Amino acid sequence: MKCRSAFKRFFQLANEERKTKRRNRGESQKRRKTDTKKGIKKERTKEETKEERKRKKLRKKRRTARKKMKD
Repeated sequence: MKCRSAFKRFFQLANEERKTKRRNRGESQKRRKTDTKKGIKKERTKEETKEERKRKKLRKKRRTARKKMKD
């Protein structure tokens, strides 16, 4: 039973991350293009760093869920 809940959690987190990526796709692509062409590190706004932190946290949670599935 423990395995099933970990599996469920993994997919829930994956879907959540996919949604946020879809929401931010257009904006981030524009930013990436300008940054890589000129080689300039653009100052990030507070919101962008917050989103990054959230994404990182989700990735970590998904990784742990995957590990629990294997056990």
